[in-house]
Amino acid sequence: MKYLTIIILTILATSGVQGLMFPPEPGPSCADNIDCSSGCCLMTGRSHRRPVGICQPVRQMGEYCAPGNRLRDFYVSRVYTYSCPCAAGLTCKPAWSKKHYGMNVVEDPKCMPENMHPYVLHMKGDGYNTGGGGRHPNAVDIIPAQ
Repeated sequence: MKYLTIIILTILATSGVQGLMFPPEPGPSCADNIDCSSGCCLMTGRSHRRPVGICQPVRQMGEYCAPGNRLRDFYVSRVYTYSCPCAAGLTCKPAWSKKHYGMNVVEDPKCMPENMHPYVLHMKGDGYNTGGGGRHPNAVDIIPAQ
């Protein structure tokens, strides 16, 4: 019984942490993704069984994200939970992931191109430079695989 209590408390604690991982920026209220110019309504709660959210920008290259499909259908509304998706052409990849006691554990998920290995982004800051001035001395040029 003691172990069951510990497991339940751990699950509750980690679900709370996940919900707080990406606090929303100020923005207009929304109830559906079509209400937002960015196409992302991040759900912050419910009112009368309908989602209530805040319009948020989609995640860009090198920004933290939440892996998996976060799009949810609530009756006639479609909203995102925990995090908006990565911008077009990018995908949310963790540095590593592992299944631990039936739960997926991921480390440091960030938006990056599909053909980029996660370690490249994590080696040197955001690790992605397309040229130009003002580069950090440790910057690396990334040539995506074909």
